[in-house]
Amino acid sequence: MDRACVDADVTVAGTVTLTGLTISGGSLPGNGSGAGIQNANSATVNINSCVVTGNFAINGGGGIFNNAGMVNISRSTFKSNSTTGGGAAIANSSGSVNAIDSTFIANMTVSGGGRGAISNATGGTTITNCTFSGNSSSEGGALAGNGSGTVTVINSTFNGNSSTLGGGGAIALFSGTINVNNCTITGNTAVNSPNGGAGGISKPGTGTI
Repeated sequence: MDRACVDADVTVAGTVTLTGLTISGGSLPGNGSGAGIQNANSATVNINSCVVTGNFAINGGGGIFNNAGMVNISRSTFKSNSTTGGGAAIANSSGSVNAIDSTFIANMTVSGGGRGAISNATGGTTITNCTFSGNSSSEGGALAGNGSGTVTVINSTFNGNSSTLGGGGAIALFSGTINVNNCTITGNTAVNSPNGGAGGISKPGTGTI
């Protein structure tokens, strides 16, 4: 399956479940978001035991873009997705994203403008028992809070992630709230950062950690 475009009208119940799929090679060179999976409206999308890899979107959400719906992810791998916007693996606008027992590896924002393997705006993102390794972006290599929303991270590991423009090799908070509970954050770096900042967690904005 190369690309899944999801909206609330796909099924009668407004729910799409993807199990055991590899979603790869999606490309949106224009101003679109969500080269792998796009939840454009308010559907519920369940992603179980999937691999989302090698997808590229200009405007954010290389792997997944979630507008105002709900995305539930379990036992899945996001690898080598990229964007010039926010969220190389996942960009959440005003909806809800729940990720559990999943791995995020080598996702990258390119051209110096993007933030986070996962980027959260005004919605809510909850991450539980996940591993982030080798992700990179301008700020917040693994995770970035960019709006008034709330991100909660529980029992997760951040190792070997990097930022290249500002701080937050692992996590950067520009606004909103990020709650970090019982996590391991080690070996993350702010590489050649002209603006300085922490390799682990950075709060360049007005949010709350």
